[in-house]
Amino acid sequence: MENQTSMDDLFLKKIHQHIEDNLGNENFSVEDLAKNVGLSRSMIHRKLIKLTGKSASDLITETRLTYAKALLEKDVATASEIAYQVGFKSPSYFNKVFKKHYNVSPGNVRKGVTTFNNNNRELELEIQSSSLTPFYILNRKYSST
Repeated sequence: MENQTSMDDLFLKKIHQHIEDNLGNENFSVEDLAKNVGLSRSMIHRKLIKLTGKSASDLITETRLTYAKALLEKDVATASEIAYQVGFKSPSYFNKVFKKHYNVSPGNVRKGVTTFNNNNRELELEIQSSSLTPFYILNRKYSST
């Protein structure tokens, strides 16, 4: 059983690495990911659902959003520039997906706003941190110092 778990961990690590390597590629798709790991689209879908409860498409989107959030918090570029850097084709679609995922707009994250008003109550947003570090994106266009 432990061997299976380590194989699953290696598989997930490989998936995440391919997603991170293609983060800025707006044309990177589930088909590309499947090809990179040597599985069919349906097989990768079934395996990821089993291991993570998420589809490959959701995993790609969540990874892009995690990197985008980290860049927005560092205030290194505008929300539109960051949208393109993390592989979204449209800043308006990025804004829509980001707000749906984090319950706050990218612009407010960039400004450091961490609360929003819902039914006249202030709610603290719980945006989970990620172990992913977006320094390779920063170094492409911006200095990390």
